[in-house]
Amino acid sequence: MGLIIDLALSFSGAFGGSPFLSRSVQQKISLVECKRLDDLFLLRFDAGLSGTILAVILLAIGLPLLFGGRIWWLTSPVWRRSVSAGAAFLIMTILFVVTPNVVLGVFPYGSVAPTYPQCMGRNFGAEGFIDGVIGSGAAAIGQPLYMVMLLFGAALIGAALVWALERLVRQFKGLRSMVRS
Repeated sequence: MGLIIDLALSFSGAFGGSPFLSRSVQQKISLVECKRLDDLFLLRFDAGLSGTILAVILLAIGLPLLFGGRIWWLTSPVWRRSVSAGAAFLIMTILFVVTPNVVLGVFPYGSVAPTYPQCMGRNFGAEGFIDGVIGSGAAAIGQPLYMVMLLFGAALIGAALVWALERLVRQFKGLRSMVRS
């Protein structure tokens, strides 16, 4: 077991020197620096929420174009929306909840220093998610449950937008519009 830990520590520099993988004593960072790092992390997470909605829409439109009629369950709009929402939620959860604990300081978290997890438990005036509506006062990286819930909500919003888009297209291009004319 000690060999595995030593190997992980020796490779930690390749992953941006994550604080969870290093045994070195780290310097204390200021509250102002904690606020700056939290704002940078939240900026990326907010982009991830928008990306989740966009990914659901693109997957719901792209899967039938990519696979056509070869996969029978993709011909059902309900299955297509469900698979798209689930895939986008899973990918974004891994990208924004799981990986920041390992790759801070490396793309896509290049400007978020690896020392950011030290801010957990400190009172530095954190803004919180959705402009302070959820989780204000605590470091965003220390609130994975809120991040997962927000990403799930974004996936549901994306699925609802796909449903509305499908209804709109069906209204103007579907069978009823052909019969009316």
